[in-house]
Amino acid sequence: MIKNIVRMSLLLVVTIPTSMIHHAPKKHEVLTPKVQTKVTLDSILYGWDTSDTDKTASWPDKSDPMWLEPISVQRQFACIRYHESRNHLTSVNIHSNAQGWYQFMPYIWQYAKENIAGLPTTPNGASGDQQSTVALWYYHRNNGLSPEWVGDGC
Repeated sequence: MIKNIVRMSLLLVVTIPTSMIHHAPKKHEVLTPKVQTKVTLDSILYGWDTSDTDKTASWPDKSDPMWLEPISVQRQFACIRYHESRNHLTSVNIHSNAQGWYQFMPYIWQYAKENIAGLPTTPNGASGDQQSTVALWYYHRNNGLSPEWVGDGC
């Protein structure tokens, strides 16, 4: 059974499943539903993670700055990692020499290296955290994925 409380003046509908009510409400007690606000990896990002089926693939660790971004940004970059490198941290494009999770072109990495302290010479010498730092630096600098990843369909 579900109890619906409708307040017409606000056009607000609150649905509280009876399974969430563990006791009879006391007089003047406000019942508030418990809402799960944590988004799980399984529900949003898991489809882009290939590390279960490809033991050479990798996924951002707990210290990766990508986890601090909104889930919509995390999803875009999970898609980019998948399309660009199939989640291989040291992937190299033999035609362009683009490298890493996000397939940074050499001049793109060099420009980031001039602006972000402590980066190694190439993306393949960088940790996943460092590669994500550069990707996010460009994302915020350019207010979006353009021009670096606009063609990925993410």
